[in-house]
Amino acid sequence: MKGPRRLDAYPDRLLDCEEALEDELAALIGRACAAGWSRPETLAALISLCENTQLGDDADPILSALIGRGAGGNRS
Repeated sequence: MKGPRRLDAYPDRLLDCEEALEDELAALIGRACAAGWSRPETLAALISLCENTQLGDDADPILSALIGRGAGGNRS
């Protein structure tokens, strides 16, 4: 997997991360569908897992700040 272009914060860092994860995510979705899970339930499960991970990480102010700056970053 490709890493960030720089170690510090930069404007497109989140986009670069998304691009780095994209192929892995597509492969994971493909494997879940091949195992018999539907695409909608696979996506719903992934969203749920991400939300639950976020809830666990909320105590981390650095991670919360990064997520707040991300795509669609206004979490209510």
